[in-house]
Amino acid sequence: MKLRDYQLECLAASEAAWQAGIRNQLAVLATGAGKTVIACELMRRRPGRSIVLVDRDVLGKQWVEKAEAAMPGRHVGKVKAEANKVYADVVIASIDTLLEPGRLERLPRFKPDTPAAFNTVIPDEAQGSIAEGRMRALDYLGVNDPRGPLLFGVTATPDRLDGRGLNELYSKIVYEKNLLELINEGWLVMPRAQRVYLNINLDAAQTGPSGDFTDESLVEIMKAGNAPELIAKALRLHAPNRKSLLFLPSVQLAYLTAKACRSVGFAAEALDGARNSTERTSVLDRFASGEIQVVSNCDLLGVGFDEPTIDCIGAFRPTMSRSLLSADRPRNAAKPAGRQDGSACPGRRRGN
Repeated sequence: MKLRDYQLECLAASEAAWQAGIRNQLAVLATGAGKTVIACELMRRRPGRSIVLVDRDVLGKQWVEKAEAAMPGRHVGKVKAEANKVYADVVIASIDTLLEPGRLERLPRFKPDTPAAFNTVIPDEAQGSIAEGRMRALDYLGVNDPRGPLLFGVTATPDRLDGRGLNELYSKIVYEKNLLELINEGWLVMPRAQRVYLNINLDAAQTGPSGDFTDESLVEIMKAGNAPELIAKALRLHAPNRKSLLFLPSVQLAYLTAKACRSVGFAAEALDGARNSTERTSVLDRFASGEIQVVSNCDLLGVGFDEPTIDCIGAFRPTMSRSLLSADRPRNAAKPAGRQDGSACPGRRRGN
């Protein structure tokens, strides 16, 4: 795959920082910039073994596919549930699996000059890297050792609602490319927004320890305001022929909204983490093929989900978090000119 100029610049910046002794690096690129493409090329170029830490099963599957395509001569293996390919050349590991009792210890522990140790560690969606469990896994992999591996974190939103700084882990932002730059350079299309008014009053919403609205209070407020029905009518009015991915603050609201969409003529389904992987795959396959036009979810298909055919995003999850709002953007929701697999960005309508 031919990389774009800015992707090559990012790789060069990472190599220059490595040569300067900066091991814990952060790259900040807007949604649609092709962070997975960059990370796979980085792993291909570097010697030794690599590991990618992901926090969702659907993302793990996507990383495996992208890594296999980018590095056809290397063995790519998963660590997830019963899968435990810890000695693959490139390991795609579920962070939740690694944090289960006894699972982290199955990985080769970092020791300097040990061939089995990982030479490159990539936390997907790096804004979550400093959570306690993730820090424990990263420490096990040697990122806090001055002789340790390259830690290359990638994210579109290097901030957290809890106010903690990623400089707790990362030494330097080695490269940045924002959304406006990518649009102006012709890599991404300009978003088109459509505001959808819901009959709700967020003054009554409660906030939790994170400082954001609690899901419980949002559910009651949005149900009382007939939000599912209003969302369905808005889609019928503004996006009748678009393939839409909707984000709601709860699983219950996701299913109620899918039902409301079906009532106005859409082929619509809801997805949640309780459905088994076979069911989720079936829904997503039918969504990709066009058999399903609308999929609603709660925090399942936001961060890093790839689907090139989506051309409408409905953000109906009130939040005070910029990172959370930015997470409601699949990486691959349209096909602008020059699109790379895994790195496009939509022209989208946003509801709020």
